[in-house]
Amino acid sequence: MSTMINLSTLQGNDTKILLTVTQQPLANVIPVVLTGLTLKFVLKAAQTATDASGTSYMVGTGITVINAALGQLSVSLPASALSVAGAVWWRLDITAGGLVGTALFGNLAILPV
Repeated sequence: MSTMINLSTLQGNDTKILLTVTQQPLANVIPVVLTGLTLKFVLKAAQTATDASGTSYMVGTGITVINAALGQLSVSLPASALSVAGAVWWRLDITAGGLVGTALFGNLAILPV
């Protein structure tokens, strides 16, 4: 199941986003173990924009796994990606065994300073 999370940051600032990927069976929240999974964070102008029109970040190029067993990661966005105030769209995809699924997604409000 995908979870929508709306975020905000300041225009022209380097930004680190901390995320936790979980699965939610019944009443328990269980972290997704990230070991062996491929993570991709996409930042684009709008939900309907093509991924190719945006910027993708992977482990080593913006994504850092903080604690794989607890599903914790960070995404570092450079100030150059946040230079225009307004709303953009983001999505975190996970690939496991050749299957791609969206774990987290939402709006990112870039606030003017």
